[in-house]
Amino acid sequence: YGQPNRPTANNPDNESNCFKLVKMIMERNFAPVIVFSFSKKDCENYAMQMSKLDFTSDTEKGLIDKLFENATKVLSEEDRKLPAVINIIPLIRRGIGIHHGGLLPILKETIEILFGEGLLKVLYATETFAMGLNMPARTVLFTACRKFDGKERRFITSGEYIQMSGRAGRRGLDDKGIVMLIIDEKVSPDTVRNIVQGKPDSLNSAFHLTYNMVLNLMRVEEIDPEYMLERSFFQFQNQSAIPELVEKVKELSVEKNKIVINNEFDVRSYFLIRQQLEDLAKQYHSFITDPKNLVPFCNPGRLVKIKKNDVDFGWGVIVNFKSVLKSKHEGGGIGEAIINVLLNLEQSVENTEDEPIPCTSGKLGEPEIINIRHNMVEDLSSLRLNKMPNDLKSRDSRMLLYNNVKEVLQRCSTDIPLLDPINDMHIKDPEFDKVIEQIEKFESRLFAHPLHEREDVDELYALYLEKDKVLNNFHCITFLIVV
Repeated sequence: YGQPNRPTANNPDNESNCFKLVKMIMERNFAPVIVFSFSKKDCENYAMQMSKLDFTSDTEKGLIDKLFENATKVLSEEDRKLPAVINIIPLIRRGIGIHHGGLLPILKETIEILFGEGLLKVLYATETFAMGLNMPARTVLFTACRKFDGKERRFITSGEYIQMSGRAGRRGLDDKGIVMLIIDEKVSPDTVRNIVQGKPDSLNSAFHLTYNMVLNLMRVEEIDPEYMLERSFFQFQNQSAIPELVEKVKELSVEKNKIVINNEFDVRSYFLIRQQLEDLAKQYHSFITDPKNLVPFCNPGRLVKIKKNDVDFGWGVIVNFKSVLKSKHEGGGIGEAIINVLLNLEQSVENTEDEPIPCTSGKLGEPEIINIRHNMVEDLSSLRLNKMPNDLKSRDSRMLLYNNVKEVLQRCSTDIPLLDPINDMHIKDPEFDKVIEQIEKFESRLFAHPLHEREDVDELYALYLEKDKVLNNFHCITFLIVV
């Protein structure tokens, strides 16, 4: 379904697809229905759109009035005149309810009672209604498949979908529940499949044993703290996992004994030096990609190497960038940089949700402009293209620009000049100076190590890395069994 016409506070009469679906649900006698929206504003706007419809009989209206009057007697005369109280009365009399965190507690409780008694036929609610309340309905309708989680608008997880859609179908009344999901954007089949058929969120104990808890339990007579702790859900999960963990320890022990390394003491010392250098390299890289250091050099035309996690996209060219500022509470300044980079991809990802894949060598590829976060910049070159096209909307213009990038890279061969963080980028930070000093120190140790000149040093390093992973897993699982 598309959803071009959403109801708003200024224009609540827009007949959205949600309105049409709820109307159809009522006509086909699929009530009661819970309509889940992921914002308080949407809940109220969708509910106000239904205010012209009436789903209750005169008898039901009398019961609603009596119940609402008795419930609001606890409020003072002034509180009863609040807009939040007055505006909800016409809706609930028509069998339409609203439930979200912005309502007064007494109103939420009243709505829950009315819905439980079957006096409300349509309930517009946020996902909090699905948590901890046994309020089933015959039909559940989702107004969107995305929600804002405080950081970004993401697709709902399968666990969230299961929690909310599980309200559909009343035990002993319905032979099946009906769930409808409004999709108001282009979504890949895999995304929908993960939402609808994905695994539920795992249930893990959040129990944490503290000294205060033990002391408080010891103060209470006729309570054995050890007895209670042994019968906690946390302990039950640990005990039930032990047989599997023991088997895993046996497997890891066999795997560990299979990895035999000659002169292991020297290999381990060489391994630790390289590991330390890798950690220092990450710290070094974090200073270079810090937005305040990076943004001044994100000029259009500059060559940049991009790496996302372990996926190397190779060299591209900066087209534009945008700085995201921190709030005053966060101290101000540049918090993030979004860089538009032209990269050569395996296939076009324009107007799709597919993850970009770098083009393999030997193929022509598809030059595309991709939004890159500052921490994905692997290297920043001192080279810049003199002329940048004004319009890169056409494939031909992007291909022409990327051919220029390839020509520059071919001239430089493997020796592509990079910006020097001190002389060019002028990074002045005592912590950065310490990192450089540590790198020089560990590099001198590495070069002086007796294994450094051996031809098979990389093979020995990879072999010990594998053994180190096995050892870490072995120690972690052994610790869990002992605890």
